Amino acid sequence: MGEELFWAIRGGGAASFGIVLAWKIRLVQVPSSVTISIVNRNLEQNETLKLVNRWQYVADKFNEDLLIFVRFVTVNATNQEENSKTTIQVTFVSWFLGGVDGLLSLMEKSFPEFGFVRSVHQVKLDYVKKPIPKEVLETMLKRLYEEEVIGKEEGKGDIKAVESYLNWIRSVYNYMTPYVSKNPRGAYLNYRDLDLGTNNNKGPTSYAQASIWGKKYFQGNFKRLVYVKTKVDPTNFFKNEQRVPPLPLLGVNKNNNYA
Repeated sequence: MGEELFWAIRGGGAASFGIVLAWKIRLVQVPSSVTISIVNRNLEQNETLKLVNRWQYVADKFNEDLLIFVRFVTVNATNQEENSKTTIQVTFVSWFLGGVDGLLSLMEKSFPEFGFVRSVHQVKLDYVKKPIPKEVLETMLKRLYEEEVIGKEEGKGDIKAVESYLNWIRSVYNYMTPYVSKNPRGAYLNYRDLDLGTNNNKGPTSYAQASIWGKKYFQGNFKRLVYVKTKVDPTNFFKNEQRVPPLPLLGVNKNNNYA
């Protein structure tokens, strides 16, 4: 290929120079933990423009393990009084090759104006099979506005504010119980909800115990997933807080029946 053509294809768009059939990639070392953060601000907040301006002067001077870039998007917003207006949303996205503690320490030194703090973020998701009554939707939306007030306090890093946020999201979740899927109440795996239950820190987790959250995520497919897990990872090498558990090899057969 030659060095010049390789250089041109990498940055000049391959379509101008030929058809790329394959790439040979050299892997590089990365740490075991990578931290990504996304923070949204709007230009109506007095400090946002100051942060953007400050970012211009420090972004290229960060530690080489940290990248922060900024996006600007026009959005339409409606407040609780149902007044609609157009505003500019500024999104700060950071990628850091390391853990949360390292990122917080680095931001405190390199970009203290940003006010990065450790906080809690929890997401819950429901599946709705029947239309939700209009009055329930109205109440739900009003309760969602509470997040803005709670979130501002929680952003200060105060433990009581974190507890208030968690209590708020759990109360909304409980309020919606009569209007969402049942037996079991469905959940979405990519929004891992540890309130549903977790595996044991020590020792194996029983099929019955894991079914509490497993059937919420996978419903009728959970039993089959346990069979596959037992077959391909009987020692439970791949694990997390809500892993699909393996069973003793003698306790499961290919027909998904359990002893």
